[in-house]
Amino acid sequence: MKVIYKYPVDLLNSCIRLPANGHILKINTQNGQPMCWAMVDPESEDFIDVKLKILGTGHRFDPSKVGDYVTTFYHGPFVWHVFLAPE
Repeated sequence: MKVIYKYPVDLLNSCIRLPANGHILKINTQNGQPMCWAMVDPESEDFIDVKLKILGTGHRFDPSKVGDYVTTFYHGPFVWHVFLAPE
């Protein structure tokens, strides 16, 4: 059985602890707080730490230091782009 849970996102130090085989569906803001919605198995006894790299529009970055693109979201006047952090 799967369920969708939400997790707070820290823009400066983003690591989300999900049940194993969890899958990020969306990152956006809710009531001014960045949040992550993920599809998870709540009965899983194993967990994974999903590390994210969050970049603002116009910020320079080394493409070799980011993984797969996840999503883009708005927070106040800023637009943020979320990537998986490379392992």
